[in-house]
Amino acid sequence: QAANNQVFLNLTGNDLCLNVMPLYHSTGLIGVVLSSVMSGGGVVCTPGFYAPHFLDWLAEFEPTWFTAVPSMHQAILARAANDKERVGPNRLRFIRSSSAALPRHTLRELENVFKTSVIESYGLTECGMIACNPLAFADRKIGSVGVPTHVELGVMDESGAFLSSPDKGEI
Repeated sequence: QAANNQVFLNLTGNDLCLNVMPLYHSTGLIGVVLSSVMSGGGVVCTPGFYAPHFLDWLAEFEPTWFTAVPSMHQAILARAANDKERVGPNRLRFIRSSSAALPRHTLRELENVFKTSVIESYGLTECGMIACNPLAFADRKIGSVGVPTHVELGVMDESGAFLSSPDKGEI
């Protein structure tokens, strides 16, 4: 799982993640900490998610990426809207959203405020990130969880038969 994150997100020894996710959550532990360690990069684990401190942490640690859930992104944006000069130039290479669907207007606002790409991902506690929008801006599809992340992924009907596009079913 961690290797999958590290490879698909192209994490390297030059990356530093600002982790605001709880470490009991698979995204916090596997998707951030272990994937960062595997890449040779760094991770700053905050004492929890405290929206009033986020911009201070961004300035102090100068991370290259962070991941959060939509409600956290919205809380970050609420603070950033009132303090745009503190967002200022940053080193963010990308922002990842996980654990729930990210409203399109939130994604666009994050990109406008932080001047970087936001990628949406999909995963399960049991197997980590299994789909993610590619880092390449032109290859992503806003409102989608993206493409399989080095895993076999299929959509099935209620009887377990594989479906083809554009049929709808369950992953």
